[in-house]
Parts: sequence; structure tokens; C-alpha cells
Amino acid sequence: MSDAKHSTPQNSAGQPVNTLRLEGTALGRVQEALDASEAAREKAGQTSSVRREHKRWQFRHGGIPIEIQHPNGHLVSLLFACRNLSAGGMAVLHSAYMHPGTKVSVQLNHHTQGPTQIPGVVKRCRHVTGKLHEVGIKFAQPIELASFLEVDPFKGQFSVEAVKEEKLSGKLLQVEDGPLDRRLLRHLLEATRLVVTSVETAQEALAKAKEPWDVILVDVQLPGGISGLDLVEKLRAEGVQVPIIMVTADKTQVVRDRAKAVRANGVICKPFRRETLLAALAEFLLNTSLGADSGGAIMSTLRADDPMARFVPDFVKELNQAATRLRAAMKTGDIEAVRLECFQIVGVAGTLGLDPVSRSADEALRSVNASGSLGEAARPVQDLIASCMRVRMGHAA
Repeated sequence: MSDAKHSTPQNSAGQPVNTLRLEGTALGRVQEALDASEAAREKAGQTSSVRREHKRWQFRHGGIPIEIQHPNGHLVSLLFACRNLSAGGMAVLHSAYMHPGTKVSVQLNHHTQGPTQIPGVVKRCRHVTGKLHEVGIKFAQPIELASFLEVDPFKGQFSVEAVKEEKLSGKLLQVEDGPLDRRLLRHLLEATRLVVTSVETAQEALAKAKEPWDVILVDVQLPGGISGLDLVEKLRAEGVQVPIIMVTADKTQVVRDRAKAVRANGVICKPFRRETLLAALAEFLLNTSLGADSGGAIMSTLRADDPMARFVPDFVKELNQAATRLRAAMKTGDIEAVRLECFQIVGVAGTLGLDPVSRSADEALRSVNASGSLGEAARPVQDLIASCMRVRMGHAA
């Protein structure tokens, strides 16, 4: 959307902040009226029963810049009042009808990268009253919602809403001493393809943790003198970086803050519903928009029909073995062995669409070379080991 003439958004002094020409209290009243109307329709069963793939979050904003591509190629940039945002799209308010299928580019403010263009398409336009229309926009690719909106997994907030249970697969380690809780988890996940292994104590979990898990559920209260929070701290110190979700009956902020401090990925409180559990797991097992740095599985970005894709399965196995060799080299202090593994991973991982692994190997190599000490480079090397263990088979669509 860059080869045509542009109109200038009306956001200078004295100009409307959005197409509705409403802001502040006046815009707030419109938003509240829409919320009340939607709640009434839901209560009366007048809304669609189809569950959305991504959960909508309230995102009140007076002027989101959106570039609209008209059929003749002309681009117009306007400011829209926004209602809500999800990983898959957003709802905005407009003073005119917009045809479904219209291509747009939404500018959202990324927490670290600043203004970011998100391509999308108008999926629906609902006339509300007078000149007021609600426009639904679907993004071309899901976004990492936490980069644009404060969705807090430590308060049980997750961006995926409609989880297809059969798509949840992989290896799950449950650390839970209550037999009923262990049985309940298996019951809640019986429609998934997750392979659940349960242990009762932190000591058992530490012994199992070096296996290639996809996600770990840890109860905060554990027997044996090591709490679930202490366990997570030990796991992170040993380089275990798969997603870890804390489970607790304690709903206080103290537990959430401690979970965040030990680098868990989220908290769900007992008693929890199946939907909450599935959303928490899907956040890290299915939500590819989070990227590899979220602690989730890493898969090759090569297409299945790419000529290089045939080399990926063997390299995935090699990375698992490389992680074992790196651990051994760290224990014996063999700095040259660590350098060799890093060199080999950097040289191949990027070519096979495993950029996060390549970046981890490059960072570990630079750290080793700069410090000349495995002790000072321990953290990036442990991060590399974790990246190697997180690689799974799969390709971009």
C-alpha cells in the first residue's frame, strides 16, 4: 500500500480526532451505550453462538490511524475510534459504511518497536444508528497481543478464546501432589492430543525437567520443602525455558508477583474452568504470533515445499543431541567444544528457517568469545540449550 497518493489524517490542531468527530466524555457515552446494547442482545440470545478464535479485549482509543485502499488503488488515511482489539483483529467506529473486503492497514503502537503497520481487511460493517457504523477488521496475520495491549497471563488473561482441543498436542509435565487434581487435569484434557506425565514433588520434577517438554504446569503448594515457586526458580536457573504455568488456590497479588519474579509464564487459579485451562495452554502451544521468544515451541519457517525443508527433520534431531553435548561441555568447562557447537548451529539453523535458534547460538558464541569464560557466558549458553530443546517439527503454511 505504498504506490498511490495519500490523504492526510485529520489529526492536526483544531481538526477532528476521529471520523465521528467525538472524543472524551461524548465518545465514552457512545462506547458505553454500545456495550450495554451488546450485553442486552447477548442476554436475549440475539448474538451469534459461534465462538471467536481470538478473545476480544476492551481497547478504548480515540484515534487509531487506518489506511484504506479503495478499488481504484487510491489510499486514504483516517483516524478511527476503536472499541476492542484481539490477536486476530479489531472493531472500530466510523461515520460511514465500509464495504467488506476493503483492504486496510492499521497503525498500532508496539510497546518496544513504536508505530507498527498491521495489514488487514474489513470483514463486516454494522449500521448502529444515524451515521454511526461499527466496522470489524481482520488482520492478515495474528499479532502478538501482549506487544500492543496489557493482557496479563499472571491474572489468568489469555488471548486465545475458541480453542480446538484436537489441535493441542505435545508433552505436558504436571507437578501436582493432589491425586484428585491429577485425575481432573487428565479429564479436562481428554479431547486433546497432549501426553500428560504427572509427578508429585519438586524433586521428581527436577529429575524429569531435562526431557523435551512442551509445557509444564506447577502447583504452587508442593510437599517436600520445595514450593512450586522455588521449583520454577531452580528450573530457570538450570536453563529450562519451556512455558511454565503456575496453578494455585491463592488469588493474592503476592503470588502473582512472585510467579513473575521467578520467570513463570502465567498463573491460573483454582477452581478453573476447562476453557481457562485450554486458553492458557493454547497461548503457548498454538499462538504462533507470540514468536519463539515467548518460550513456546520453535518450528521452521520454511514452507513444506521448499527444497531445503527435507533437511529439517535430521537437523531437529541433531539439535537435541547438540543440547546434550553443550550440557556436558559446560560441566567439564570445555570452552572449545561449546564454541564448536555454536559455530555449527549458527551455520545451519538460519538456512533451515530456525532463526531464533541461530540468534541464540550467535549470542552464546559472542558471549564466550568476549569473556573467554564459560562461567560468564553461562546464561546465553543455557538459553541456547533451551532453544535447541524447544525445536519441533513443522513448517509455515
